[in-house]
Amino acid sequence: MTAKTQSDYQSNSSVNASHQGTPVFVSFFSYPFLKRLQLQSHIDLAIETPKNPQYVANLKRWSRICAYAVIGLGGLVLLGWVFDIGLFKSILPFWVTMKVNTAIGLTLAAGALLASHRQLKVLTMTGAGLVLALGTITILEYALDLRLGLDQVIWPDDPNPVGTYVPGRMALNAAIAFCSIGIALTYQAFRRYRAAQLWGIITFLIALLGCLGYLFGITAFYGLGQFTEMALHTGIGFILLSLGVLGRYPDRGGMGITVSELAGGATIRRLIGLTLILPTLGCGLVLLGKRAGLYDGEVALVLLSIASVFVLGAVIWWNARTIGAADYQALYDTLTGLPNRLLFRQQLTNALRDAREQSQSLAVFFIDIDCFKKINDTLGHDLGDEVLQLVSRRILAELPEQASLSRWGGDEFTLLLRHPVDRLTCERLAQRLLGVLGLPFDIEPYSCYVSGSIGIAGYPQDGEDAASLMKHADIALHRAKDTGRGSFQFYQGGLEHPTYDLLLLERELHLAVERQEFVLFYQPKLSIKTGKLSGLEALIRWNSPRLGRVSPQEFIALAEENGLIVPIGEWVLYEACRQIRRWQEQGFPPVAVAVNLSARQFLQTNLVQTVRQVLETTQVSPQYLEVEITETVAIQNVELTQVILQELREMGVRIALDDFGMGYSSLAYLKNFPLNALKIDRSFVRDVTTQSKDRAIASVIVALGRGLGMKIVAEGVETAEQMQLLFELDCDEIQGYWLSPARPGEALDEIYERIRICQPLLTINR
Repeated sequence: MTAKTQSDYQSNSSVNASHQGTPVFVSFFSYPFLKRLQLQSHIDLAIETPKNPQYVANLKRWSRICAYAVIGLGGLVLLGWVFDIGLFKSILPFWVTMKVNTAIGLTLAAGALLASHRQLKVLTMTGAGLVLALGTITILEYALDLRLGLDQVIWPDDPNPVGTYVPGRMALNAAIAFCSIGIALTYQAFRRYRAAQLWGIITFLIALLGCLGYLFGITAFYGLGQFTEMALHTGIGFILLSLGVLGRYPDRGGMGITVSELAGGATIRRLIGLTLILPTLGCGLVLLGKRAGLYDGEVALVLLSIASVFVLGAVIWWNARTIGAADYQALYDTLTGLPNRLLFRQQLTNALRDAREQSQSLAVFFIDIDCFKKINDTLGHDLGDEVLQLVSRRILAELPEQASLSRWGGDEFTLLLRHPVDRLTCERLAQRLLGVLGLPFDIEPYSCYVSGSIGIAGYPQDGEDAASLMKHADIALHRAKDTGRGSFQFYQGGLEHPTYDLLLLERELHLAVERQEFVLFYQPKLSIKTGKLSGLEALIRWNSPRLGRVSPQEFIALAEENGLIVPIGEWVLYEACRQIRRWQEQGFPPVAVAVNLSARQFLQTNLVQTVRQVLETTQVSPQYLEVEITETVAIQNVELTQVILQELREMGVRIALDDFGMGYSSLAYLKNFPLNALKIDRSFVRDVTTQSKDRAIASVIVALGRGLGMKIVAEGVETAEQMQLLFELDCDEIQGYWLSPARPGEALDEIYERIRICQPLLTINR
């Protein structure tokens, strides 16, 4: 992974930290007194919470382990019946035995859970249906007092079995648990995650109650009335099954919060064990005291209530010591104690909403500290940090009550000035701020001088949304710098011009590389002959905090020009391979991922070494990495290209020629390059069903690739008619919006689901 550049921005960056004038520790009791806008920001943040991929992978792994454990448990019980081993049937003498049909039902349910992990929906539905039917039939037998002869159809029960209503019949609560786990597995097969998890929790509670009955010696917990009692290992089996259901999709539905990287997820992970253990322990101690004759039942209830209050109070207090600080660090800057850019954006959005509703005005100030880099470079980052702290205090001292200051990052600050706001008010405030910033900063043994530049944009005249106001304030800031440092400028429409946009884009692109603001999306490739996923292409996306979503066509060309494409490309290689590894750990079938190499990246002398290092670091087999180059890249230096491609091929990496037909299309180099695949450019696919010339070009490319022993991939397939024609032309794979747009790495299961939906269309069209 590309390391962050060691620059002044890193030392003085916005580290998502603290509160103005408040220590990092925020207690539970002071938390509600945070401002309304701040609380709303935190709530909004929790809606789309980032998931920790390691937690997700671990929970999915434990889900599979639970399924295997239940299969093993069911198998041992069945062996116990076949060979009459009492330990396997009932654990201890005079305890209830697990019935044969219960053991079979548990094994079926666990098998359905494993089928779900392997994306085998038919097997999952079959197992869930059988389990649901088993539970339903048993409930009907109890409810209507029927004896259908199913209880001992596979194996006869023991003579005079313990706690048994009808020989061979499972417990009523076990039958109810089979129904709930069957419903949970059915919902899971249809991707109804929240409902599946709810029924999994119901199963868990039924089983937990039965196990607590054995723990505390309360028969009513595992035996309903005169009916058959639930065996202890039956309860354990259902607990494992319910945990397996909850862990199957831990990043979806209600379980999503458990793998969150924000404070809510940390809280759940910290408290979930205590939630189960402490009340159970307290109840057990109180119950033991009553049975020992230390007090009667009423006193036991009072003691239990007091113990619950104490335990819950202690848990809340303990949790409050850290949750406030964790939430706080997501929204504030540690160095200055000011809100960070994330919280400022939410504050601005909320202020704009209020301003619209009440027909009010507001203003945004963009403040930049001039010559701050010199202080960092000459006097060191520690002294630079002290200067930033003093700057923030001076600005805060000059602000009116309706203003709020934030640290945007590095040596930049943003200021929100709420109603009442007019031009004269903004001018006076800007002049005061420039005045205090121009005074010397005395930090022993130095006396430092800086100045400030300020850009101002107002609502509604300069923009009606947060992004527009921030952009226009930034434009005004640059004009202030251009006209002489230590000044301020109001935004004017004429200030905006293409040169500024290009400079802003380049500056933000440098910061994006340092902050690693990029993400990868993955677009699937489908084999139209087998109907299966044949690979994915990694596509980079950039959602800039300042510019919003930036098109790859805009920033890739700029990165190629200024050389940033090299570290960006290296990050893409690492991230794609890390995602391959994560998918494999989550139990998905191995699939190859294609990464595009730019011209400048491809001609780096250490490219092969970089690829080898990436594969070794991420522990990914070379066969699951594919590199794509365009004809333009390949033809720049044919001899070097041939050497590099040959080394990659010998390493085991797959190679594809992208956008074939749009470049030189020289057959001389094509036959000498060790290529695995040719990709037909989307411009030929778009009109392949309506234009005979495009159809002829596509047919020639397919025939050419087939003759050279290469796979043929068609890009930009958007209709079923295009897919059908490409199948008739003997194309191997397709890629495009008809199959699926590019999706984040966490959505691979959705890609498989989309392929499942498309498979009948493939069959029909043939």
